[in-house]
Amino acid sequence: MFTPTAKKIITEICDQCNERISQNDSKNIKKSFDNTTLESEKYYKKQMDAIDMQIKNIGQIPNYALDKSSNFENQEKPLSTVERLKKCQNDIDIEKITKSSLLKKLKKKYPHPSGRWGYADRNERQYGQLVSTKELNVAEFVLKWEFEHQHRIPDMLARRLLTERIDFEKISNGFLDKMSNEYD
Repeated sequence: MFTPTAKKIITEICDQCNERISQNDSKNIKKSFDNTTLESEKYYKKQMDAIDMQIKNIGQIPNYALDKSSNFENQEKPLSTVERLKKCQNDIDIEKITKSSLLKKLKKKYPHPSGRWGYADRNERQYGQLVSTKELNVAEFVLKWEFEHQHRIPDMLARRLLTERIDFEKISNGFLDKMSNEYD
């Protein structure tokens, strides 16, 4: 969620706060318990407010995420910065960009034609080899071609694409353009 620089800054801020709290606690041991508790609460609140301001100034965390939890009126105690960050992390949906998610998006963008099988159409085995995460440009080409023409690609086109992959271990965009022009 944070960049390494932001994580480093937040860690330094937390370390500084912990040092100040431990120094303050050692000084307050000599005082009475009533005064120590009251002063510690004030000091802790002051330190947490300072940390909140420093983290907001980093610019890595959206301000609305930090301020969101302070809008609750029924809350008994205010949330600490760590709790606010955890809440922010849970609220933000992080979409992982993987080849399979990109392939799913392509399949939604170019839905499969529902026409009947023709004699010279590609078969399911060819479809599985062409529309895979191995080469997304080929998958997009096949899905787009079938969507635009509303029928499956010809068997000869599928064979030529697979032969190109076997011969050169990859199907180039130039070859896809050539095939697109030839079979349109």
